[in-house]
Amino acid sequence: MKHKRARRAKKEQFGRERFLRRIAPLRRHPISVKKGMNPRAALMAILDKAGVSAQDLNEIRTKSDAYTRAVGDAFVASLERRRLSGMPYVARAAQFAKDVRYPGQIPTKGIVVHKYFPQDFPAPPPPPPPQYLPPDSAYRDCHISGKGVGDGVDWPWVTDDGTRGGFCDIEWQFSFTPPATNIYTFSSAVWWGGKYYLVANDQWYDSKEAWIDLSCSLGVNQQLPGPVQLPNGMTADSVQQFTPDVSLFHEDGQNILDGGASGGAGPLNLSVLLFGNYPVDISITAYVSALARGGGSVVDFNLARPDGALACGGLGIA
Repeated sequence: MKHKRARRAKKEQFGRERFLRRIAPLRRHPISVKKGMNPRAALMAILDKAGVSAQDLNEIRTKSDAYTRAVGDAFVASLERRRLSGMPYVARAAQFAKDVRYPGQIPTKGIVVHKYFPQDFPAPPPPPPPQYLPPDSAYRDCHISGKGVGDGVDWPWVTDDGTRGGFCDIEWQFSFTPPATNIYTFSSAVWWGGKYYLVANDQWYDSKEAWIDLSCSLGVNQQLPGPVQLPNGMTADSVQQFTPDVSLFHEDGQNILDGGASGGAGPLNLSVLLFGNYPVDISITAYVSALARGGGSVVDFNLARPDGALACGGLGIA
């Protein structure tokens, strides 16, 4: 004897179907809002006209954020089980320093500066003070993570949009005194390797995003004792020149679940006219940023040993 299977009611995910039923009549009669309203006010006006209460919306957001966090935690756990590392990428910097074109000059000093974003409520932990590093190592560490808060919808001129994370500027500094006035070419590279992950789940009722960026540049600064005439007839009391930022790694998305280990190198080359017998400061800077916007969004960029690092193999001068 066959038994009929009982019909089960279709599950409503995050109240989406209930919301669609409520706004079905409005599809024939679109809702209009006042021109010039900021995104949050416009969204709340639309929901109010559609008959969706703030309580309903908060319930949907809470369930959605909980789902995003659960998926993100499971994804991060799977990455940890794989024991990923970015150090194999950075280890090649030692070979780079032995290249005859790059004498492997050790930086005279280095500095690491951390900055957090944004500087408002809830306040992030105070950034560590600038750290002047000993000149016996070309390796530097940087680890940035962030967890977004709120719905991520911009509130112009009112408060922040729930973005959390930070920035880290890492600088290697060299000194050089040209023996004669001439055009000199400086060559170097920034090597990097590390682990990363990004999680964001953007929906129609919020604005979520995760962002990672790493770039570098080379700059030359020579201070002169007084105005000096240049070949083009102009005079100057200093020489300053910088390369454009070289992108090493970038990834972002509003709907993203990605991570792993990665690394590589970015070559830097700059030719500039320098005057003889006056010291020159050369700086190689890496710019690291990792930001997460909105509740449930998470970002982590680990360029710190033993999982990774940033390195400058040396400075070639020709």
